[in-house]
Amino acid sequence: MKLFLTLSAFCCTVGYQTYAQDTSFPGNVGIGTTTPNAYTHGGTNRVLEIMNPGTLTNSQAHLILSSGATANKGSVGSVSWVTPNSTGMKLMAFIGGHISGDASTNAQGDLVFATSAGAGPLQRAVITSNGYLGLGTDKPIRLFTLAADNNPELVFQNNGRLPDQRYYRIYTGGSKTLFGTLKDDGSSGNDQLSIDHLTGNVGIGKTDAQAYFHGGNNRVLEIHNPGTAQNSQSHLILSTGATATASSIGSVTWTAPNASGGKGVAYIGAIMDKAATTDASGFLVFATADKGLPLERMRISPDGNIGIGAQPQQDYKLTVGGALGVRKVKVTQETWADMVFDPAYQLPSLKEIAAHIEQNKHLPGIPSAAEVTTQGLDLGEMQRLQMQKIEELTLYIIELNKKLESQQEQITRQAAVINALKNKDSKTTVPTE
Repeated sequence: MKLFLTLSAFCCTVGYQTYAQDTSFPGNVGIGTTTPNAYTHGGTNRVLEIMNPGTLTNSQAHLILSSGATANKGSVGSVSWVTPNSTGMKLMAFIGGHISGDASTNAQGDLVFATSAGAGPLQRAVITSNGYLGLGTDKPIRLFTLAADNNPELVFQNNGRLPDQRYYRIYTGGSKTLFGTLKDDGSSGNDQLSIDHLTGNVGIGKTDAQAYFHGGNNRVLEIHNPGTAQNSQSHLILSTGATATASSIGSVTWTAPNASGGKGVAYIGAIMDKAATTDASGFLVFATADKGLPLERMRISPDGNIGIGAQPQQDYKLTVGGALGVRKVKVTQETWADMVFDPAYQLPSLKEIAAHIEQNKHLPGIPSAAEVTTQGLDLGEMQRLQMQKIEELTLYIIELNKKLESQQEQITRQAAVINALKNKDSKTTVPTE
């Protein structure tokens, strides 16, 4: 009765229907309205509604809790939820305001959120005076800080996904931050990404990225496909939205950031060959640095031709702009020079060869010096031509040897005749007295 009389007096003091108690459902209180409403809240409600009947922009209503205290860390008050009929802890939750610094001049404070699990409300979240949000901590150090005594976890729920695929999580485990999934029952799913804060290693598809056989002090990014079926592959894909001719798509680059001068060591990059508005095509470029900026050393063209120290050429699978040192070269040929030994082969006469040399200054069938200078030399074809000349020389030598043997036989016979004549003459000669 005393409260009702006080509220009635207050209404009379401040004017028309400023404060009212709903007598149709005792307990509801309206400020600015005589019909305080629970609106969409179902159940048996008690309502305090503050209404601003104005219709202009920013015609607002506020519930303001104030305190005369200005001391640092002092509580200004709260909006609290309680269950008075509980036999034990009655305070279920609250949202409170705490002064975070000296408020004797300008107020500054934190907004605190607390809930109870049966033993009294504990602070669960805070929005600090500088706007930082902390979950599990009252001292967030960044805009959003999540804390827990053991492996804090942030979970995202996507209701549009299939069962056991709805939950995604970011959490810490030991020295690692992991990105993975949860099943619908809250058990662990698959961890797809891990970052090790001690080693700096990053694993995609696995949580223990390894350097394997690489010695030294390594940092590793390992992409792992756990599938065991054929073609269970892993890819590192670099893409671009650009489609212009000669546009660089990107690179895998090696650098030495602590170098005082040029820091680039090497890179492998890709460059578009032509506009990729329909189908993409491009070059693969290999570059290294020699006490300066990395320079292109090798390029693979869209059709697979390679240029080392030179641009790839359309007619050659490999173009080298410099000396080429090799231990062994194997050249395959579709034809060889054994046709020289075919009985039907027309072996040119030495007289014909001499005439050709006199006129052209090179052997028949062999490129001239001018041709080699302008067109280059086909090693396989030249080897075939040289073998053809060697086989022709062999035939010439065989023929010459036959002639020499025939001549030697003739000489031997002639010598025998001469010796016989000499012996005959010596027997018929009369000795002188």
